[in-house]
Amino acid sequence: MRTLTPWSIAALTLLAAQPAMAARAVTRPLADFVAELRVFMPGEGSGGYVVPTPDEVDAMGAASRALAAGDVATAERALAIFPGVFEVLDFTDGPGGARYLAIAEIPGGATGLLPRGWGAFFFARKPRRPELVIEAPHPLADRESELDAARAVSSLGPAAFILAGAHRYADPKPISDMAHTSSSAFEAAHEAAIEGGRVALQIHGFSLATHAGYPALLLSAGEVTPSPDVLAICGEVNQGGLDCVPFDGTAFTALGGLQNVQGSHAGSLFGPGHFMHFEIADAARADPASFGVIVKAVGDRFPTAVGCSCGSGPASPTLFLGLVALGLYGARPSSNRRRHT
Repeated sequence: MRTLTPWSIAALTLLAAQPAMAARAVTRPLADFVAELRVFMPGEGSGGYVVPTPDEVDAMGAASRALAAGDVATAERALAIFPGVFEVLDFTDGPGGARYLAIAEIPGGATGLLPRGWGAFFFARKPRRPELVIEAPHPLADRESELDAARAVSSLGPAAFILAGAHRYADPKPISDMAHTSSSAFEAAHEAAIEGGRVALQIHGFSLATHAGYPALLLSAGEVTPSPDVLAICGEVNQGGLDCVPFDGTAFTALGGLQNVQGSHAGSLFGPGHFMHFEIADAARADPASFGVIVKAVGDRFPTAVGCSCGSGPASPTLFLGLVALGLYGARPSSNRRRHT
């Protein structure tokens, strides 16, 4: 934890007195929103991903924890160090759909792309499955995995949806690979989302052309011992007619998720059973019925309204960690960046 200096205390005092902007209301099917956003994501070899400083990671963590607690004002203040780059959305997943508070990066600047390539992070107001967090760390690279994740979110109603904002090879590996770098806005949002012991489900994809003999779904707990959730979900997927193998370290090791940063974090903080790595073959992802078998198995394993108290209640005192010793300079100026609609 950083030491509070007199300057830091003064900066926080001034920050608290600044008016916060209200979250902007957006209603759009989540998969459509993601499909539109990915057009502006830095692509492979683009060099468009910006590595955050430690203070910027802290600020994103503070903003994410604030939105998870329903505190828009604190999130806006934390994001004030990124003038014109991020906005808070009051997002509705289509007319009458689930509502989220979201941090969204605004396309614009010289390239017209996402200026940092960090993505968008959604925190449900009233999740149907509050135990779950769904993550998409490899948009563009794991083809259509970001859309699959969004559709799973709409179907399952998790507590949060964490979406990366650049191709995993936008910059030299692993700088822009969110599943393999620990100092990122994605990781900060992940840590905020699983507070209290939620289960993070990461959606990945692979091609059978380059991984011959692999199952339609390789499901890993991020370690060589399959968790009860992995076994139960795989069992139901197999009953649904889709080939699922619980990863145990004896085969298919290239896609076992053993080096996954978010899996390591969840395991170190909460122990086994708080992370699942879904490696889904291209054919299964392309077939809505096959992907539906996977989503249904997850939903059956985690029933709705289970009463999880994960991360609920008032904002944590750690909310302000990211605000210490940062240059926070008042309300965000108007911007000509392209806004989300």
